[in-house]
Amino acid sequence: MKQIVEKDIEKVSVDPVTFEVLRNRLMAISEEMSINLQAVSGSPIVVEAADFNVGIFTANGNLVTMGKTVIAHTGSLVKMLEHIIADCVEDPGIEEGDMFVVNSPYKGALHAPDMGVLAPIFYEGECIGWAGACLHQLDVGGMVFGSLASSATEVYQESMIIPPVKIIERGKLRKDVWNMISGMSRLPKNFTLDFRAMTSANKVAIKQVLQLVDRYSLPTIHTVFKDIIQLTKDKIASRLRQLPDGVYRARNYLDHDGQSNRLYHISLELTKKNDKLTFDFSESSEQTPGFANCTESALVGGIFSGMLPLLAYDIPWNDGVLNPVEIIAPEGIICNAKWPAAVGHATLSVMWLVESLVVEAISKMLASSDEYLSEAHSSYFGGADLLNVAGLNQYKEPFGNTFTEQMASGAGAYNHRDGIDAGGCHHIPAQKIPNVETMENSTPVLYLYRKYMEDTAGAGRNRGGMSLGSAFVVHDTPSLLGIPMAHGLEVPNAFGLWGGKPGSCIIRSMYRETDIHDKFAAQEWVADPSQLNAKKEVLSAKPGPIFFQPGDVFEWSWQGGGGWGDSIDREPERVLNDVNKGVYQKLTAEKLFKVVIADGKIDQEATQKARAEKRCERMTYEVTKQLIPISLQNDNRVVLGPIGDTLERVQVSDTVYVQCGCKQLLAPAHENIKDYLGVKEMDPSDIGTRAKLHEELEMHEYACPSCGLAHFTEVKRKGTAPLHDIKLVD
Repeated sequence: MKQIVEKDIEKVSVDPVTFEVLRNRLMAISEEMSINLQAVSGSPIVVEAADFNVGIFTANGNLVTMGKTVIAHTGSLVKMLEHIIADCVEDPGIEEGDMFVVNSPYKGALHAPDMGVLAPIFYEGECIGWAGACLHQLDVGGMVFGSLASSATEVYQESMIIPPVKIIERGKLRKDVWNMISGMSRLPKNFTLDFRAMTSANKVAIKQVLQLVDRYSLPTIHTVFKDIIQLTKDKIASRLRQLPDGVYRARNYLDHDGQSNRLYHISLELTKKNDKLTFDFSESSEQTPGFANCTESALVGGIFSGMLPLLAYDIPWNDGVLNPVEIIAPEGIICNAKWPAAVGHATLSVMWLVESLVVEAISKMLASSDEYLSEAHSSYFGGADLLNVAGLNQYKEPFGNTFTEQMASGAGAYNHRDGIDAGGCHHIPAQKIPNVETMENSTPVLYLYRKYMEDTAGAGRNRGGMSLGSAFVVHDTPSLLGIPMAHGLEVPNAFGLWGGKPGSCIIRSMYRETDIHDKFAAQEWVADPSQLNAKKEVLSAKPGPIFFQPGDVFEWSWQGGGGWGDSIDREPERVLNDVNKGVYQKLTAEKLFKVVIADGKIDQEATQKARAEKRCERMTYEVTKQLIPISLQNDNRVVLGPIGDTLERVQVSDTVYVQCGCKQLLAPAHENIKDYLGVKEMDPSDIGTRAKLHEELEMHEYACPSCGLAHFTEVKRKGTAPLHDIKLVD
């Protein structure tokens, strides 16, 4: 990063008590920035869905503290600030009272609607730091409302593109520049309020940081800034040194690029050596011709989002987390697109999958450590469905809004507990969704239901979290423009671990020409749209703009979390409780968990028989390679460590093997264990009633040929080799 010219500031000794007081005060300032931003904005996506974040930075752009909302936004602010300093130091210059606005995805933004405003903090004529805020604007121009155009093939078509621009100069708004920018939004009033919210948040930080400088001295605050980052660097390095060196791989898929239903893969090879991490995405697909790409800033945001909750759950979140990270991502691949590729859907598609891959790979690393096994988890839902709407609201006013309730999808399971139902996003610690009443007040719709959806949770010894779903009818408006877009309708992206099954796919339908208003007139409530007289349309992943007419009903459900462990090892009474709570339908539970339920109770004998038969069936699965039989006593084996909670590495003489929990040696540790396990192709119905596979995908179950325990469920492109998930350094 090009360094801003700054005065050398003496580093002083700060006692531990003062350091903690100031560290926590800076965190409190970040929180106050968030509160202030939400209070000024009023935007439903900011207030109700917390789609924003804030940060305080050093003079050279290193993140010191951040908010608790969308993690990726803070990673994006880091990249924006890098470009502001590089592009603006000499011309137009960076002076006291200035603020800079950015929304270019090639200059730090995640995608164009995620706009950032950053302000230098000056003290006695010298820049001593920065304050920054970033949020999702409802509309920043372009081909369609919401600025996410599935038909776009270039970034030029998607929205206005703002590189670092000085929007406030020495404390005064450059009104001509602002009029030009705000005039490109379809919602200029909302746009202006959001801008004021970001500038207001920055002013909060500037004022309070300067108060700390006045009270404690500039050298003290400078030292605390540096030491907070160094604390994180030291703690992350220490944690990494406790984890086993090795290569951890993950792979996921994107269906539909906005132009056609092509399939793309995003591949990660994570190499951990000593206290360094290398994230290599080189084997990912080339960038798409559509809008489902991401730039370097979203790639960094996805990595940041995956790392922080897993590796830094008890460590201050700042620039120090990325200190051990090297990223390999050649320009021109789907997760590091080359200008002028369209990237409008980046945050909810490729960036989301990057985060999922990072979570999966790091969880495999954590699960290879006895100490950190309990921190690993299966995948959260692998991507959010999106629905932007616009038109005239029930008050006959022009409006636009974004549905954000789809964030209440399932969380991944752990080795010691189920995933959280409607657990939300891994990357939004302080998340919420709008109430039904709030949406009905701001959008011309009436909800028929919003509820937990059966058969969305990934099966496993511990199941994934359930997803919500909802249905609503267009109400009190002549028509409504809707723009739905998603991936994961033909890929169950929330993968399970150690034999756990993936969660459900996204499903959405439109019921046209319904008789729902006749039902309402007869005072009949409708909770199931399929009971209406209607024409049902199943919507594709990215159908482009659609129009809702009065009486049309929209129904959707989202991905559940992935499961952990073999589903037929789940205690039968827990399965029965799941059925009683509506987690699974009875027939689904009987198929996935091999339980027999009769008269509302578990038939223990029949269940034991069904499970024994399933294990015996797995023991007959085809095996690609067989380990040469080894005759030895258990006391000749030295256990080196776990691989999940059903496999472990053992040393026999000079060779390291992987063995099953049944103590059967399965494979040499340096080879892909899947080649030595029994394998059988699975049908989507084998993981539930709400799953579907793209025509280019296949799914397999891998099980121990000795005891029939399921160790892996893998979704992969047809004809490709099984993923070599883990290769540890002996």
